[in-house]
Amino acid sequence: IRNIRFDFEFLKFIRKYKERIRDKRIRGDLTFYSNGVMYHIVLVFKAIATLPDGEANSEAIAERYLGFFGQSVAQPSLARSLRALSAVGLIKVIDNPFDKRMLNIKLTKEGANLQHLFIGSTKQYATIKEALLHYNRR
Repeated sequence: IRNIRFDFEFLKFIRKYKERIRDKRIRGDLTFYSNGVMYHIVLVFKAIATLPDGEANSEAIAERYLGFFGQSVAQPSLARSLRALSAVGLIKVIDNPFDKRMLNIKLTKEGANLQHLFIGSTKQYATIKEALLHYNRR
């Protein structure tokens, strides 16, 4: 049930973002969400939600994605997903000063709220093993 509630709230957040952009006629990026939400964007957010603060980067996200969902995510697809999540305000993307190929990610307040719905707390897991143990206990 928690996952269904998360999906509902995630889609509701996207719908409100689209309405806000249209109503205020402000510049915003609807291209990521013009035909709904691509599922891999939701899966990328779920992977981010389990990573500890300060350790969410593109490499760690790709590792979690593979560990949780049994399928890798291509770097271009991951980059598009991160831009899409950033465009709506669920994450903040920060350039890594030491490696331009890697991006650091931080959840916004809204992202943390969805994180809480998804995993039941704002607890994050340092290792994928810990995250999978928690996931398997549900």
